[in-house]
Amino acid sequence: MIFSPKQQWCDLKVWGWVVFFFNIVLGFFLVGCAASLGGNMKDEEGSRSLVFGVVDLHTVGPNPRQFPVQLRFFDVVNTVTQERTRVSVEKHYGAFSVSLVPGQYEIVRIQVNEGPFMAESHVSHSFHIESNEVVYLGKWQLDVDTPRTERMVRMTIVEDRVQWDAIIESDPQLTNQTIVNSFPGPLVGTTRLYAITSNSKIKYFNRQ
Repeated sequence: MIFSPKQQWCDLKVWGWVVFFFNIVLGFFLVGCAASLGGNMKDEEGSRSLVFGVVDLHTVGPNPRQFPVQLRFFDVVNTVTQERTRVSVEKHYGAFSVSLVPGQYEIVRIQVNEGPFMAESHVSHSFHIESNEVVYLGKWQLDVDTPRTERMVRMTIVEDRVQWDAIIESDPQLTNQTIVNSFPGPLVGTTRLYAITSNSKIKYFNRQ
């Protein structure tokens, strides 16, 4: 049987998601083991939940740079303890996962990059997680303006379970996990991006 390039790409993408979700389950298992072994740890540390989501980023307008825009990371803050956690985004899969203690959180900062060029935005999207859960934060649709005087990023959060539902059904370890939704609110927001100097000694990287 001969597969078209499009079918081969879809198969590779699905397998990439399978690997990503397998890592999620493995991380959840390791967190549980660490909690059971560490009897002297605080109770809240042993009740961590695994949080994950999907990122779909698009650019708006012509791009004068040769590099594609990617979401590097975002910062979340526990609104009670004020503990800040930085979450990296898997560029290959367009997804993220992180282990967090239960509580109320706020996404306060996102950073994108185009090769060596970086820009960030201060945002405010809140979500809540309970203990010992696998939490889905939804699909984050980011529309990022290409470089201009006033550069904006528009964030829309939707459910869109089509992709990962199929993958969960294909993995017995995932089907045994209870996954709950906790979409950060507001579900839609627009903020400004500000350029970050990657190397202050080289003027080339100071251009927006």
